[in-house]
Amino acid sequence: MRLMLIAVVSSLLLVASTAASDDYEPHSAGHPLRIAAYVLHPVGVALDYLIFRPTHWIGSLGPLKAIFGHKDETPRISEPTRLSNPRNPDGTRETSQTP
Repeated sequence: MRLMLIAVVSSLLLVASTAASDDYEPHSAGHPLRIAAYVLHPVGVALDYLIFRPTHWIGSLGPLKAIFGHKDETPRISEPTRLSNPRNPDGTRETSQTP
């Protein structure tokens, strides 16, 4: 069993080929919007965690919930969802009944 494992591992190592990278082209790299995104993304994440998420949490508490109009958007997994159909508003599947 051990000899078989050694044979499999050595054959995988012999079959593996070397990886080559693409050539770097400085004239096509560094789009100005990508460079701006590198700078602005961490700022946006910091604003999200330091300002927007705490503000949303405070606005979702007790009496402030009614003032700001916060609605709990938790999905209810236990209740089945029904798609509305203009021809069949109760959401049940129609079966064709031939006389």
